[in-house]
Amino acid sequence: MNQLDAFKALPEHLSLDEKRELYRLFVANPEQGVLKVVELAESHGLNLSTAEVAELIADVDQDGHTREVSWDEAMPIGSAK
Repeated sequence: MNQLDAFKALPEHLSLDEKRELYRLFVANPEQGVLKVVELAESHGLNLSTAEVAELIADVDQDGHTREVSWDEAMPIGSAK
């Protein structure tokens, strides 16, 4: 599996809490979000630099393979307004 395919598959291996944390980080501070992606990718055997993560995110966006995240998924339980 190439890096792009492995990166696209990464969300399948993340818990809902990890996805929520990433969403909050990217909204508050995209640089911190990228650093968290590097950390999570590494924990799943995919060693990426911050530059590679940024490039892979751009590639996924261009390919139209981004997955819409619903508001309910992104918000922690009990905090919806």
